Amino acid sequence: MLPKLFALTRKTDNEAESVVGYGMVLPDGSAHSVSWPAQAGTSVYSTNSAEETAELRQADLLWLGDPT
Repeated sequence: MLPKLFALTRKTDNEAESVVGYGMVLPDGSAHSVSWPAQAGTSVYSTNSAEETAELRQADLLWLGDPT
């Protein structure tokens, strides 16, 4: 089984959506992500799931590629 990739997005004041992080879910279900863009200071997050990461970051979850 390959890792599942995701992006974390958030709407800005002008209603445009911007990416605030990228991550992956490993076969055991754990999620690991980094904040983006790097010039804003990089943070690394490790949680039990991508959904938990999105909630922690107050962001929307966007699966990249085939999420199955």
